[in-house]
Amino acid sequence: TLTPTHEIFLNPLLGGDSKFVNDTISGEDNEGMIVSVEGLDNIELRFEDVIYYSDGIGVVPFEVDLDCGIDFPISKFDYWAMSDEEAEGVSISELNQHSHEANKDYNLIVAGNLSIESSTNVLEREDPSFEDLTETVELDSVRIDEICQIEIAIWYEV
Repeated sequence: TLTPTHEIFLNPLLGGDSKFVNDTISGEDNEGMIVSVEGLDNIELRFEDVIYYSDGIGVVPFEVDLDCGIDFPISKFDYWAMSDEEAEGVSISELNQHSHEANKDYNLIVAGNLSIESSTNVLEREDPSFEDLTETVELDSVRIDEICQIEIAIWYEV
């Protein structure tokens, strides 16, 4: 049965799709790369938006919250010019004479599409139920088909 696991989301994110740009990242070009995933929360699978392709194959949009370690290059000048608040939680190592390789933990919101396969015609239905999908989709067929968006979650304390 379909039960999302860490491996479905973690393995592709630690591969080629793991680079993203966000203004919150202090490094050069605001580009970061996911190098570790510490936690996974709030998996949302939007079964009501299943898109059927053919031969029992379809996609399910998803959104998931991840606690990730992000690596990014930062010039030595920019690192030393960071405020204490900006530098909090940043660890650095020597990259070259002009730059550091920095690492910081961020909470990310990742959205994309899961590819799924079903041996029945459940994906062809206009509005498949959650129960029908979870009973007919095999877990080993579930893969990330596409990562559409990676955003840094910014939580504000009230």
